[in-house]
Amino acid sequence: AGEQLRTNPDMSGIEPKGPPRFMWLGVRWQPPDVRNAELRPVLPDLKSELSIHLRIVERHREGWERVLEARRKALGVKGLKQGALEAFGVGAEKVAENIGIPFAGLALKLLGGAKDAVQEQLSGPRTHDAVREEATKDLIEDLIECFDALMHGPYGRPTVLWLDDAQWADPQALRFLHRAWLQAKARNWPLLVVATHWEREWRELLRRDEAGRAGTLAAFKDLPSVDVLTLGKAADLDLRALLASRLPGLGASQQQLLLDKSGGNFLSMVENIGDLASEPQNFVGEDRASPLSEDGVAFVTTWESDRAKRVEQRFRALESKVKNVLGWSSHLGVRFLHRVVAEFAMRHASVPDPEAAFEWCVDPGAILGTPSRLTREFRDKAFHFVAQKHFASYGKRHETALHAVLREELARWINASFDGEGYLLQPPEGPDDAALPEDSAAALYHAGQHAELRDLLNMALRELPRPELPDWTDAQACAWLRAVRLAVQNDAKEDLWDSVRGHGAQLQGIEWDGVPLAVIGFGGGKRLADRLSTAGAMQAALSLRLSRLPALRSRVDSGGAEARRDLAVALVGAGDSLEAAGEPKAALAQYEESLAIARALAAELGTPDSQRDVSVSLHRVGGIAEAQGDLDTALKHYEELLAIARALAAELGTPDSRRGVLVGLNKVGDVAMERGNTKTALSYYEESLEIARALAAELGTPTSRHDLSVGFDKVGGIAEDQGHLDTALSYYEESLEIARALAAEMNTPASRRHVSVSFEKVGDIAKAHGDLETALSHYEESLAICRELASELGTPESRRDVSVSLDKVAGIEEANGELESAVAKYEESLALCRELASELGTPESRRDVSASLDKVAGIEEANGELESAQAKYEE
Repeated sequence: AGEQLRTNPDMSGIEPKGPPRFMWLGVRWQPPDVRNAELRPVLPDLKSELSIHLRIVERHREGWERVLEARRKALGVKGLKQGALEAFGVGAEKVAENIGIPFAGLALKLLGGAKDAVQEQLSGPRTHDAVREEATKDLIEDLIECFDALMHGPYGRPTVLWLDDAQWADPQALRFLHRAWLQAKARNWPLLVVATHWEREWRELLRRDEAGRAGTLAAFKDLPSVDVLTLGKAADLDLRALLASRLPGLGASQQQLLLDKSGGNFLSMVENIGDLASEPQNFVGEDRASPLSEDGVAFVTTWESDRAKRVEQRFRALESKVKNVLGWSSHLGVRFLHRVVAEFAMRHASVPDPEAAFEWCVDPGAILGTPSRLTREFRDKAFHFVAQKHFASYGKRHETALHAVLREELARWINASFDGEGYLLQPPEGPDDAALPEDSAAALYHAGQHAELRDLLNMALRELPRPELPDWTDAQACAWLRAVRLAVQNDAKEDLWDSVRGHGAQLQGIEWDGVPLAVIGFGGGKRLADRLSTAGAMQAALSLRLSRLPALRSRVDSGGAEARRDLAVALVGAGDSLEAAGEPKAALAQYEESLAIARALAAELGTPDSQRDVSVSLHRVGGIAEAQGDLDTALKHYEELLAIARALAAELGTPDSRRGVLVGLNKVGDVAMERGNTKTALSYYEESLEIARALAAELGTPTSRHDLSVGFDKVGGIAEDQGHLDTALSYYEESLEIARALAAEMNTPASRRHVSVSFEKVGDIAKAHGDLETALSHYEESLAICRELASELGTPESRRDVSVSLDKVAGIEEANGELESAVAKYEESLALCRELASELGTPESRRDVSASLDKVAGIEEANGELESAQAKYEE
């Protein structure tokens, strides 16, 4: 019935009697010749499929919660892996496997890497990195680890990995397969890998030399335990079994006639049976359980046995309306939105019952399959090809009208997902709430069908024209912008930040001040800007945030406290974008305006939320003052922030309120450190560290573990300043362990940057101990991370990090006498510092130039280049 094109069973409505004892995770290759396709690797889509199974597991929460509770208690400061080993003697995923949750290891990793529910407004401008090379490595290693949990040890289960049509496998999936093979041999996994491959493409692989086969399936050909089978025609025994089940009345001679006409092709047999079954007169007494009638035998005798010729013969014999429906469909792709063709057929082509034609093409015609409720797909490229030829001959005149309906239907499908104020529709909370429109984008999003939604949104963004001079009353212009907003939300949900940045590029040049709030809503616009900023699409985020301010200001007079708070939050967002873009003065203006509004609201309302909004703005304003060297102003704001946080923690006692105290303590301690008040700073840092320990043990969230890592760094820094190097190293190594675990889970710029900082700190201690080799190793690791982040983000902070790391590596090279390499790195660092000082003009950026000039001049002086060295010293 066409269901073979589903990569995963339709799990909707499934009610297992207990925790599921199996898991089916399937994803589709992206064929390279699909019309207008965008190449997409398959491994990230496993997250979408996993979430469907997790919703079923959710119905059996008792066992699942035991795992999560054990995970939280075990986590402490050690991270998931080490904590589970200490608490259980086995990995946490093994505990979950034991209570019947397959692939629990991957589930735990995804849950562990999820963003915290509490918004981290106190952390300043934030960004996440794209899912790039490091993300690929992390995902592959996560899957390998989960396979190991699934197949190795006391709870091991035999597992089948099926790669169908593997000639389309993307490089990421092939890398995973090669890693899995090595691990399977080493760990003796009960794993069967079955890979099917087109024969012609297989022969092409085999003609390559050894280097050309590397990284492909052909590299496995001669390994032990590998069998390469060339599949011939389907066996008569199997085809007879199919005939007996579908047409039980046929005798041996009639069966043989059909066997001869199938040419040994299973799909041809399925299609031929469908042709016969569609006409009752082909059977004695018009009973499909009877033998073929004379008419039926005569009909079969006319059939071609060659597959390609039979497909053309079948197509020519179809009703005209069916041929037209298939021709129009083929123009939209191998996979297409069947409702578009149905609507076009009824409206423009006088086919009153296109759905009946589609139903026949699926079953018994076996021409189309149903990979999802929204789409149909040609089961065989041969039928797609002949349908395309039919369209080229008879359907070209309809092309413009067909695409007009496609755009209209896409716009209807997207716009049906939003309410009148531009908000994405939500699932009903009670029996009286309206259900989501069936198969709308909103329904797909909330059902977790992210891969299917992404495909459909990409289709919309290709087909709907980007509005150059948009009329925002036009349904298609609104749908295009809403499609971008939905695509950003959908991809961000799966941490596909590179894709989010691509959508940000599509928004360049949009005049946001002319976009009514009702198109994507105030909240939708804010979240869109936040996600663009998170992905590193800073210009798109900045443009959107600044352009929304006038409309928000116009609502203040009539909107009351809520409208004023909306403006205050938007001002913080605009300031964040300006600060990340290297415009601290402009950012400060936004922060100060936000602070004034927040203070007024707090005085008026006195609610915890209003007080917390004040602390958010105080944090931002204090941060700008600190960066500009105005420590008195910074301290004044930080102390007020800390006082608010202490009062809220005393009143509420929530983890979020206690974390506010932690942040305030760290900021006040930072100012004390910058003033040289080490003892005072240590008292603040130690209090903060105790809160961080308690929150990490209680919550085990990424944020709480990050806070703990930061706490170790700060206390370790004071130990280092006081000459207690072994104590400092102990703190730094604990911090590095947590940081690396978080970066592996989350792969955000913030988490990766923290790893680079931790590498530098451990390297500094090694250098102080005289172990230059270890120091250099850690500094080079840090530099590699910093270069990647600067390349991806291009922010002033990321480029300054490169400069700092270059100086660290060059310092070791200088100590080792490698002066030529050292001076090259110092000069690269100097160029970055000059660039940043020109952009920012802050005291810190100008100090960095001075320090870099000293370093380059020092080596020039040692080399006897006195004139050049003197010029740099004077500068």
